Amino acid sequence: MASERRGRTHQLYMGINAGYLVLILLLLSVLGSISWDVGLLGIIRAALVLSLYPSLVLLPIALLLRQWKLASILAFPVLGFVIVFAPYFVPRAELPIEGIPVLTVLTLNVHKPHPPEAAAAIADVIRQADADIVALQELGPLPEANFGPLLADQYPYQMLRTDEHYPGSGQGILSKFPLEHERYWKAGSPWNGNLRVEVLVEGQRIVIYDVHPHPPIERGLQF
Repeated sequence: MASERRGRTHQLYMGINAGYLVLILLLLSVLGSISWDVGLLGIIRAALVLSLYPSLVLLPIALLLRQWKLASILAFPVLGFVIVFAPYFVPRAELPIEGIPVLTVLTLNVHKPHPPEAAAAIADVIRQADADIVALQELGPLPEANFGPLLADQYPYQMLRTDEHYPGSGQGILSKFPLEHERYWKAGSPWNGNLRVEVLVEGQRIVIYDVHPHPPIERGLQF
């Protein structure tokens, strides 16, 4: 009897999860065709991705309990999980072409480093990576005085921007090559900035965007 109750409980949980997935997919399909609220759609998409994780555990349980109908339903979100995340674990097939310059780029959210020891530790990580261009987010207060000088010898060209009201808005570019035409802006709210610069690499002009997008549920549904 106890095993039967556990089986029914697992079946109930799996049924709820499957029903939740169907509901999220229906909402995404319907609202995607009629809604202008981008924030609401962002929340639904985030909920859909998060709902894929329980299926990785529930599908083996359904197979062990021989709940074939539920297993067939749960197989779809597991397949979705593989489709969404598997490409991040597959090595790139293309190799650098010999004789053509290679530009290495590092992007890093430094999360407002404080105290000075934290900034120094982050600078050590950047120095060891030795990328040609470094894109930074959330620089914190006074980056030109507190952070930039730590790497000035390795990255003589720097564009560091911050905000006295929102230190997390700071964006920065460190470069071994000359920088031009800086543009810093915010979109949709007073925090999280974006930075655009042009880099001169061996006579060629390359545009670099250093962006810090908002999560859809950070401040309601109005992005």
